[in-house]
Amino acid sequence: MALVAWDTVCKPKQQGGLGIKDCMAWNEAAMVKYVWNIANKEDNLWVKWVNHVYIKEQDWWQYVPPVDSCWYWKKVCACRDKFAAGFVNNGWLKQGDKYTIQSGYQWYKGEVEIKPWYRGVWGRMNVPKHSFMSWLAMHRKLLTKERLQKLKLCQDSDCLICGRHKETVEHLFFECKLSEECLKELLKWMKKGTTKTDLEGIWRRIIRGTQGKRCREFTTAIVAAIIYRIWWARNEALWNQRVPTVKSICTQVKQECKTRIVPLLNKKCSRKEREWIDQLYRYG
Repeated sequence: MALVAWDTVCKPKQQGGLGIKDCMAWNEAAMVKYVWNIANKEDNLWVKWVNHVYIKEQDWWQYVPPVDSCWYWKKVCACRDKFAAGFVNNGWLKQGDKYTIQSGYQWYKGEVEIKPWYRGVWGRMNVPKHSFMSWLAMHRKLLTKERLQKLKLCQDSDCLICGRHKETVEHLFFECKLSEECLKELLKWMKKGTTKTDLEGIWRRIIRGTQGKRCREFTTAIVAAIIYRIWWARNEALWNQRVPTVKSICTQVKQECKTRIVPLLNKKCSRKEREWIDQLYRYG
């Protein structure tokens, strides 16, 4: 008798499997129900108890369980991290949606491909490290000084770049003077504008206002590169005690994105898209 891999057996019948539930994955999807309840502050005794005993005043998505926590609580937090990419502003798969075990299981097993709005748009234009850094920023998973202070790994939470405000993800992108000036400079270069101040709002606004697939990919790459370079500038301030200038950061962003777009200009871009990108570098 030929043996069949368990992963194949657990696939839906439409995909050649037997449709048998993967018990481990289903159990984790069931535990994520607790994650959703905590995120949305459901009115039940368990959520109130967890907030009082464990989370207290901390941000649930940045919370790290103490080493002496019980196994069950650590498992809930581990499931939160595993399914975090499926949550959008505490909603499941899109803002305001309610989590169900079935949808969580299907998402985890890849039976449905429903992603947060910014995932899947990076395409070939983006450097992997830029994409990864953007994902961390979107999910508030960067080890900013605010988060390090909560973990008791540093004494203060002052921004390493400006030293005037608490270093949070929101401040670093794009409330800090350096990042704000970088964003303004690059938006001016692309002849774009936005009144949004939050990271997601900025991303949505400038990408939706761009016509053409390659131009949208290019614009996405610019934003991802800004995020990466600001984090790089922050680390320069930490390890080398120097803060790069706005001009040097913007020059690096432009050059990195130019290196990625040049191979696609002749084969994949329409004439209108090619002219738009050529004009940026001719006069920028």
